[in-house]
Amino acid sequence: MGKIKIREFNYNQFFKENAEIIRLYNNVIYPKIACIGALTTTIALIGSFFNDYMARSRAPYVVICVFCLILYFTRKAKFWRMHPVLCDYLVFAQIFFMLMYMGVVLFRNGTGASILILLSIFPVAFVDKPQNLFMAEMGMYLIHTITSFLIKDFVYASLDMINGLIAVIAGCIFGFFILNSRLHALNYRTLLSVEREIDVLTTLYNRRKMTEELESFKRGFTPEPSGVIMMDIDLFKSYNDTYGHVAGDTCLNTFGQMLKSMEHEGKIKLYRYGGEEFIAFVWDANKEEVYKYAEQMHVQTKALPVEHRSITISVGYVHCADKQVKNFETWIQRADQALYIAKGRGRDCVVDYDAIEE
Repeated sequence: MGKIKIREFNYNQFFKENAEIIRLYNNVIYPKIACIGALTTTIALIGSFFNDYMARSRAPYVVICVFCLILYFTRKAKFWRMHPVLCDYLVFAQIFFMLMYMGVVLFRNGTGASILILLSIFPVAFVDKPQNLFMAEMGMYLIHTITSFLIKDFVYASLDMINGLIAVIAGCIFGFFILNSRLHALNYRTLLSVEREIDVLTTLYNRRKMTEELESFKRGFTPEPSGVIMMDIDLFKSYNDTYGHVAGDTCLNTFGQMLKSMEHEGKIKLYRYGGEEFIAFVWDANKEEVYKYAEQMHVQTKALPVEHRSITISVGYVHCADKQVKNFETWIQRADQALYIAKGRGRDCVVDYDAIEE
């Protein structure tokens, strides 16, 4: 992954090439926003029992508090993990309509105050493309301004329009600088991740990255794969000793590039497990699909343009169908066991773990 020149404001390219790390970043942010929303409305709800003026807003407080709590306690649901930005927009949309209802409908004989805070902090709350944030900001401002002129006295509506415009300008300016700073930080973090998590020789993820993925599975941050494939280049030590380490490195690089080309579908991630051994995780696949990936690797390896002589691989795979197995390391061990059987059968073959059990 090349360095993105954020100073040229090529945000679309940055978001396209760093979509995953941005999604993970927002996955951490949005539960906090939902929690803060629930906490602040709870405080306001409690205050409404001691203040007749606030009591008029009790119903909106309850709705927003419940909504934020639902989002917070369902934060590990697959949909929210895949679309955390949507959650952020929903939270702010709920708060916006609550504040607009209070400032325009319930307390129409005055200027809106709380809505100004929302317009100021919205652009700095999470990471999304600048045009999306600023369009949403302007949309809220226009809805609030138009509604104020329709319902409120002209003087109060005019004050809302002016104060809201100031809040929007301030929010967008600060939002731009904070977003730019965040993207710089994410870019540097991405570059560091590449150095820390990518195997230089094969350009695949390394074993350290795989270990981090396993931890992510355990904590429920990312869904567990539905299949594991392990493979080993047959008689690679002999190849390395016969033709030299340079030829061996070239061989590994060619093999790694072939595996890397299979990741574009987004359903499979490949790692260099160690030496000439590699491992793949497959998502959203039935047993037949996991086998097809394993067989594809097996077949394509034979056709690789490797110097001196062609290479073959032994492959073991397992489909993670037994939901009673909670420890994902168990699936890796089973795929490894299938790989061991494949080597014992003369190498250059694919073995299904379930077939061993049968």
